[in-house]
Amino acid sequence: MDTKPKSTRKPATTRGVKPARAVARTSATAVSSDPPEPTHDAIALRAHALWERSGRPGGREQEFWLEAERQLRDEARTIHV
Repeated sequence: MDTKPKSTRKPATTRGVKPARAVARTSATAVSSDPPEPTHDAIALRAHALWERSGRPGGREQEFWLEAERQLRDEARTIHV
């Protein structure tokens, strides 16, 4: 039976080296493929601002909503790149 205390120190060859799994996870999170989608509230605020700038016309809610959504997505792509 071995009575020598076991060392808790890592061998010199593995000190400071990340396991392959940790490196892969870090690399995967560093590169994102798509920008985040705009939130409902962000689109609503932008659509309202567009509507006000256009003189508050009636019956064009969908037009302003879609334009706000497009603008926010374009901005997110520009920032994300």
